[in-house]
Amino acid sequence: MSADNLIKTSIHRWDELDLDELAEFSFEAKQSRPETHNTKRSADEERRIINWRQQFSPSFVVITRKKKKILGWLSFDLASTSILEIGRWLPIIIQVECEDLVIKSLLEESKKYCRQVKYPRIEVSFDIESKREKLVYDIYKRWYEANDLHLKEEIVYMNRLLSESDNADITIPEAFETKSILEINDSELYRCYYEAFIQGQDRMFQDQTEEERLEYFHDYYCKSKPLIKVASLVLKKTESDEILGVTLLRPRGGDAHLALLAIHPDYQGKKLGELLLRLVLKKVFQQGFNTISLGVDIENPAIRIYQKFGFRTQSHIITHSWKNQNL
Repeated sequence: MSADNLIKTSIHRWDELDLDELAEFSFEAKQSRPETHNTKRSADEERRIINWRQQFSPSFVVITRKKKKILGWLSFDLASTSILEIGRWLPIIIQVECEDLVIKSLLEESKKYCRQVKYPRIEVSFDIESKREKLVYDIYKRWYEANDLHLKEEIVYMNRLLSESDNADITIPEAFETKSILEINDSELYRCYYEAFIQGQDRMFQDQTEEERLEYFHDYYCKSKPLIKVASLVLKKTESDEILGVTLLRPRGGDAHLALLAIHPDYQGKKLGELLLRLVLKKVFQQGFNTISLGVDIENPAIRIYQKFGFRTQSHIITHSWKNQNL
């Protein structure tokens, strides 16, 4: 009998599961795989993590068993109306000879569900802050790429102290003016955002459908969410009212997060991005924020500007993606 006939994979909601069984398996599996997991975590700690997931995550759980014994599991969320998002640093697999088959079964079941609910893609992301995490990611990368979830983007998260900012006066050229982002309708903002990114180096934007781009824009850049209003601006031509650039900043505790800095491609290379960046650095510092952070695709040339302004890399988020070709 082949290994395929010995294992069975199924999808469950958390409340359908024996959480103690899943926690005990997770503890045992992590003990068997010191190359991918922290083996110092106790069984009780694993049980608390599983219970936390059950309480706070609306996700589904995919489990592969051999007869009644669990061989591996992962969970996923329906993160939006377009992304089925697998939890970070999953799946959890016990050390077995048919490891590759277990991983394939878990991911094939996830793809099957993605097709069933007609979602465009599956994504899984890895947050990497250390050399060890990079080594662990290399193992997961092999697992995911073997099952057609390929690298789509690597976002570098950077920050800097605002006390290091140059607080000299900033002069806006007479041909331009700044306005609050709240004064601009979403369709105008989206046009600038679209033009800036469609010709840029943002790999995920290039891979998205038009519907996904719109959904992401309206969710991530939603103006009804908390904003640092004085620093969330558009740069316009004084005479024509044409939008040349846009910034959007959100508060994160004592940190100001630069969620968006985009320059229309017709005006790139004219140091307008640097002008806006100097302006928002000054404004958020005046608002009492201690640090400013941002995320940028590692292949985006804008990363050199941020480095020039003293931003330092703190971590990487690497995302793998599978597209539903049935749509």
